[in-house]
Amino acid sequence: MQNNVFLVSDASYSNMSKIAGLGVVNLNSGQEYTSSKAHITSIYHAEWYALLYSIHIALENKLDNVIFIYDHSSLKLCAIKKYLKDKISCFQFLWLKRVYVHKADRVAYKARALREKLLCASSPKAKFTPMKGELSDEELFKSFQAKALLIQFHICSLMTDPTNKEIIYHYLNHTHPKKLYSDEKLNYRFLNFIYYLLPEKDRTQFFQYLSTLVTHSLNKKKFKSFKKKALYLLLLKETLFVFKQQTCTSKEITC
Repeated sequence: MQNNVFLVSDASYSNMSKIAGLGVVNLNSGQEYTSSKAHITSIYHAEWYALLYSIHIALENKLDNVIFIYDHSSLKLCAIKKYLKDKISCFQFLWLKRVYVHKADRVAYKARALREKLLCASSPKAKFTPMKGELSDEELFKSFQAKALLIQFHICSLMTDPTNKEIIYHYLNHTHPKKLYSDEKLNYRFLNFIYYLLPEKDRTQFFQYLSTLVTHSLNKKKFKSFKKKALYLLLLKETLFVFKQQTCTSKEITC
């Protein structure tokens, strides 16, 4: 029988772009594998695909004594164990806390970031010359920035999870949660998006206020680093598209 092979898998997911980066690291050889998937609806599905990706790698490389390591404790494994029963003679699944899968998380993040950059680069929208009556990208961005803060945040909150919606709620209402938030609960991509939608005079206040809601120091690099404007425009258009779809549904009309 082969020696144990440890395959660590993790996913990096954006609730805004709906893209998941998948990362797998072979701890024995140090080899890293990456992939990405679009149109993913939740972090659960992203983590599920990451685990499936590690299984695909094991089968492709004919590994026969594998320990699959993952960090999403809610994954249901019954069906996959049955599938592997006659595929791999000896295998185990091992759940570990996120801190132990950081290498896979790092390569997964790179895979997602690359997919998003390629999406921005391949989109003709940034070079699109609007027809009469349509807003240019620059006009769209400025128009949204000019909206009342409450409207901005309400629309943007459609693109994130309940925890980060709650964070924005506390900011708007100048309240504090009973329990502070941990780092893994923060959607830095979403908060960075909000940060750069705000007028410059309000950004420092926003950062300082959020600093009081967490158990640790905010990651300034993740929070404040400016991405390409094309990416913010893409996220804004996706956000407005979701808002339009939800508005149409609530009014029971066909869009």
